Amino acid sequence: MSTKLLRDAIVFAECYIWAMKIITTVEAAKRLNVTPSRVRALIQAKRLKAFKFGREWLIDPKDLDAVKDRKVGRPRKAHKASKR
Repeated sequence: MSTKLLRDAIVFAECYIWAMKIITTVEAAKRLNVTPSRVRALIQAKRLKAFKFGREWLIDPKDLDAVKDRKVGRPRKAHKASKR
């Protein structure tokens, strides 16, 4: 790919992100108080909407509301009825 074409693609991507007010996984992690790898895990689990542009996942900030009120930690195991 020529350098001019690559530069034009980068400028387009930056303008598109700015115009759409789209955030990256790093910014989403800061807003959710989690790590960027946790944000990527939420995306892979289809709990957070995102689209991939090159190497980056891009997220609409409105979609963060879907995971903002999540429960922390693993779900509790159901207790089996004890035999007595």
